[in-house]
Amino acid sequence: MLQSIEAEVKGSSLTIATAEVLLFIESLGFQPLGQKNKSMPGKLVRKPSTRAQRRSRGEISFTTTQTDAEDDRLMEHPIKEVRIPHKYAIEGEGDVVPVNFLLPPGASPEKPAPTILIITGLDGYRTELAVWQQGFLQKGVATVIAEIPGTGDSPAARRDPTSPDRQWSSVLDWIDTQKAIDNKKVVVWGFSTGGYYALRVAHTHKDRLLASISLGGGAHHMFDREWLEHVNKLEYPFDLGNTLAYKFGYPDLESFIQEAGKFSLLNDGTLDKPCTKVLLVNGNDDEIFPIDDMFVALEHGQPKLARMVKGKKHMGEPDSFFIILKFIYGLFGLEGNIMDQMKTLPSRPKY
Repeated sequence: MLQSIEAEVKGSSLTIATAEVLLFIESLGFQPLGQKNKSMPGKLVRKPSTRAQRRSRGEISFTTTQTDAEDDRLMEHPIKEVRIPHKYAIEGEGDVVPVNFLLPPGASPEKPAPTILIITGLDGYRTELAVWQQGFLQKGVATVIAEIPGTGDSPAARRDPTSPDRQWSSVLDWIDTQKAIDNKKVVVWGFSTGGYYALRVAHTHKDRLLASISLGGGAHHMFDREWLEHVNKLEYPFDLGNTLAYKFGYPDLESFIQEAGKFSLLNDGTLDKPCTKVLLVNGNDDEIFPIDDMFVALEHGQPKLARMVKGKKHMGEPDSFFIILKFIYGLFGLEGNIMDQMKTLPSRPKY
């Protein structure tokens, strides 16, 4: 759609700014008609929406793939919610860990599938990161998506730095019971704040993971007073300081800052313990979590792999996705063009 609009710009009076507005209008399901001059918007009428557009407006569930012709047709391989028993829950925690699960159709006890355990971030939950599941399905890889303490449906105690360890133990125990999953080929991929948990689980559950990937995650300085008192004026479009405070179980930023040091993976000794294979990826201009935390992780414990994306901010998108997928393809012995998998992701309107 963007390419067609850009093509119209050439040789006409239509400006790039106008093209962007038209792109936004089309993303809402309208199309301009009756234009006598391409630089002037015409009458707006509703046009048939694509599946991705209807999903983005909440008109269909992410668990369906209603085609333009048959809106009542179910996905051939639907994403399923699994309520995993939280076997290691302590008093005050929930008794289940809800996850999104998608198993490739060819997986079986005789041919178990490798698995990506996706750990979500501060404000991106299971429904959002489900966009990755169909692409991995096509590569024969199972996906499990779980949310982090203090967000979504995670049952883990927010103020307890060890609560994620119990949650991942319950999830990994469930994976062990799935005969169509190869529990020797489980790779964790944590997004943003989930990257902090990916780095932690790489140490706490090192013998149960093939590798762990921290994309944009912090480790130590993300909990410093100096950083937390300034994050509201940086890259995040909302009130990051108080949002993090609430996520970690505190009523306000100051009370969180006073105790935040207990969550540091350096202060509690986690980084100095043995770990599984780790890949750290981030934009070197990150303003959500300090890039200094990548160096902290690299300077302690076992050697780790790392890649900074020059000139990019938090998570280094989209370059970081290609770096990580190439790493995963190597781990699992997958073949094919990474771009083909990237094309399965719904495009994002600019506004």
